[in-house]
Order: sequence, then C-alpha cells, then structure tokens
Amino acid sequence: MLPNKISRIKDWKVYIQRRNSLYYVSVFNKAYGQLLQKEISCSFKNQLYSFGNKICTFYRSEKEIKKVSKKFLNLLWHKKEKIKKIKEKCVKYEQIEKELLKQYENNIILRVENYEKLMEKISHIFLYLTTIPFLALEAISSLSEKEQCLFKEDISFFIKFRKKNRNPIESVIFEQIWKKAAKIQNKPDFIFYSYFTYDELGDLLKNRKYPSEKEIEKRKSGCIFYDSNDKICFYYGSVDQLSWMMPENKKVEKNKYISNIKGNIAYKGYAEGKVCIINHESDLKKFRAGDIIVSINTNPTLMPALVKCKAIITDEGGLSCHASIISRELKKPCIVGTKIATKVLKDGDFVEVNADSGIVKIIK
Repeated sequence: MLPNKISRIKDWKVYIQRRNSLYYVSVFNKAYGQLLQKEISCSFKNQLYSFGNKICTFYRSEKEIKKVSKKFLNLLWHKKEKIKKIKEKCVKYEQIEKELLKQYENNIILRVENYEKLMEKISHIFLYLTTIPFLALEAISSLSEKEQCLFKEDISFFIKFRKKNRNPIESVIFEQIWKKAAKIQNKPDFIFYSYFTYDELGDLLKNRKYPSEKEIEKRKSGCIFYDSNDKICFYYGSVDQLSWMMPENKKVEKNKYISNIKGNIAYKGYAEGKVCIINHESDLKKFRAGDIIVSINTNPTLMPALVKCKAIITDEGGLSCHASIISRELKKPCIVGTKIATKVLKDGDFVEVNADSGIVKIIK
C-alpha cells in the first residue's frame, strides 16, 4: 500500500526516468515546483520519485500534467511577450551554465558561503534549459499538425535545448560539492553525499541539522521521495517493495508473456535486429553496430550508438523528446513512450520494429 499522502492521488503517471542521483533530482524538484510556479503561475504541486537500482522514476498527476500543458498553450497562443521574456532567460542561463562549467572544470574551490548562490543559479539553469523547453514542446506536440505549424519559431528555439542534458553539471560541479562535504566530515566516500537533497547538503555545509548516516544508508537501499507544496517526505523499503508499490510494475509482471509492445511513432520505418539495452554511457561497451537500442530515454552521451543502430525504442518520451529529435535527424525508425520496453525486453532479444504502426514485436 502506498502511504496515505501519496495514495490519495489516484492518477499518478510515470513521467520520466533518469539515471541520476537523488541530489540531482532534488534540483529538478525545485524547478518543476516553486520556480515554475513563480515563472508561469502554475506548477506540479505533487511530485513523486522512486529510487532503486540506480534509476529514478518521476511520477506526476495526470491532472496536473494537463493543467501545466494548458497553461503553456495559453502562454504560447496569447502571451507572446511573456514567452519572449522566457526565451531571453533561456539564453541568459545557457551562458551562465557555460561559465559555471568552465570555472569548475578548472577546479575552482567551492567556498561554503557561496553554496546557496551557486545552487540558486543551477536550479534556474534546470528550469530554463530543461524544464520549460520540455514542457513547452510537450504542450505544442498535443496540437494538430496544422496548429503546430503556427509555432515553428517556438519549436525551433526550444528544441535545441532538448539536444543537451544537464549531466555535465552533476559530473563537474555536483561531484566537487560532494567532495567538499566529504572533506569537511573526513569521509572517504564522497558519493555518500549524492543521497542528500541539495537543501540538506546546504544545512550540512552550514553546520545546521542534516540527515543522519543511518537515514542516508536507508536511501541507498531504495526510497520514495514525495514533495507536496514544498513539504518533502521520504519513505523507505527494499527495491522490490518499492517497485511493487507502483501500479505500472504490477501490470508488467502480470503480463510477463507480452509479445507486442506499443508506443508512439517518432520516425517511420521498419527494422529487425537484436536488442541492446542502453541507459547510460557505461552501457555503450556492449553495443554492436546494427543493434536495436532500447532505453528508458536517450541523451547526447549515447550518440555513438544512436548513429550506428538500426532503430530506437524508449520507455518514455513524446514527439519532442531527445530520441524523437535524433531519430528524425538520423532517419532511424523510432518508437517512443512504450512505458515498458526496458522492463519486458532484454539484451539479445530479436525484435521487429514497425514504426509505421508503432508496434514492437518480440520474435525470439
């Protein structure tokens, strides 16, 4: 049973999945919550995340997804000046991101007193370079093809941000922050601090109250992170327990003999080949040219395989996700938004990808 605070929402939906730290996700939590609310007067009041097996699954209320999408469509149709100002901020924070990465690549020493200002910048980078472009494009993709043509300029502007992710911030900046915390506490394992939220780590750096070592160890085994109106709660359990708390995982287990997987057509075409599950750059070593890539979602670090694959299948995403954009550029058959491909398929499975009908057939 889900805790009461979570189970009262009946329309939870898998939104996206990421192979990122809890710390990293806590920054996105702020971007999708209070920062988005401040910018467009609408946001996700309820945010749910499950962590396990180094993967974080984002859940959102379907009602809230529709509400936010409706808000973006209203801005795009009727508030051109507001959209113009948002675009200016996107450009501004793109430059700020470049400057920050350059500084930290040169091993700038983090000063504890600068932590809050740094994280304020980074949370706005997440808002303007990832959250807003994603939400704006998702809203536009819900329109008819004829209506979408009216927003060609907006699509062209926002889509360039979907070709990049914020992972360099985690590997370049966040790791230095964790190392600073490890040095302060004289701990050899800086990854320990990746299980803090960024507010909690700020408390640690300022000698305020922060989570105990016992609580952080619980998070490593598996946890649910729930935010309702900026009130964060953690629930703990094994990975198996957490997975069974999520409805879509029950559905997959009950239908473990699935032979066809359906999704949305991102780029039409047909291909047959062996499955290669790739969710992270470290998975590239098992890829062979001609494999069919199956992923929770794709990102720029996977481009060496995307260029040489026969087709692309993803769990998540719409017509504006990274896989959709890249498949159109590379002219690769692509089916996105299957929700279950990485749960049903495994490395070496032979599949038929019919991206004309949006169906993946498991042959053997």
